[in-house]
Amino acid sequence: MSHLGDDLTAMWNAVGWDAWGREGGLWTGDAAPMRDHLMGGNALARGHNDAAEVWLKHGAARGHPGAVFRLALVYLRAGTTSKDKTAIEALDRAAALGHGDAERIMCAWDFYSDGYPSLDRACALIFEAADNAQDPAFAAEVAYRLTELLSPS
Repeated sequence: MSHLGDDLTAMWNAVGWDAWGREGGLWTGDAAPMRDHLMGGNALARGHNDAAEVWLKHGAARGHPGAVFRLALVYLRAGTTSKDKTAIEALDRAAALGHGDAERIMCAWDFYSDGYPSLDRACALIFEAADNAQDPAFAAEVAYRLTELLSPS
């Protein structure tokens, strides 16, 4: 790990951050995925989707669940069919990596895709999944944009 990475890891541990930048845990991995996740999130919050995509792709390539989850939002914001498909794949990957919001949102999405609830119920399930979010800065927007995909145009 680089000297900068050592410094970042020490800083995150000193404030008690976990792998997702939340208080209450120790970051034990390489600092680069965490940096990519945070920098991508900052760009995403400011609407700089191109910059966010660059940072978050780096974090996703390093297996950071939060970076993969936020990268899905970059794709959902693009609003194209090919990007929507890529967003669903990213959410599936984030869920597989253990991202709690992605797990709950994709469970609701899969439930609807299998033909069980009505559209209204599917949307409600997706929004319920975003409540008490692991990533409160972006989970509600992911849920909203997914429900837009479900709604007929």
